Amino acid sequence: MWRFCIYIISAFLFVSCNQAYTAKKPDVLIPEAKFEELLLDITLLKATENFTRSEEQTNKVTNVPDFIKNKYGYDSLTVLQNNMYYSSNYKEYEKMNNRILDKLKAMKEAK
Repeated sequence: MWRFCIYIISAFLFVSCNQAYTAKKPDVLIPEAKFEELLLDITLLKATENFTRSEEQTNKVTNVPDFIKNKYGYDSLTVLQNNMYYSSNYKEYEKMNNRILDKLKAMKEAK
């Protein structure tokens, strides 16, 4: 009886662990190149939080949702849905992040 239970549990775990999660395509799909730019801007804005002098400056500089809305015209929910969609394909998302890191390195070397 115990062996049977172990086989059933093992089969259940094997089947459940093999199911890959893929997010559904969002209603408003941000093109990949534009989404990379958006992620780069978010990264730069988050980095400024460490270098601003006061809380007032931090709020002016790093209000990310307002910045994204003003610059790109996307609300935070759209950005979140697109992030879930792109990140569900790990290999492509990793390539995207590597391109962002390359851009950051190029910016640093340009100084």
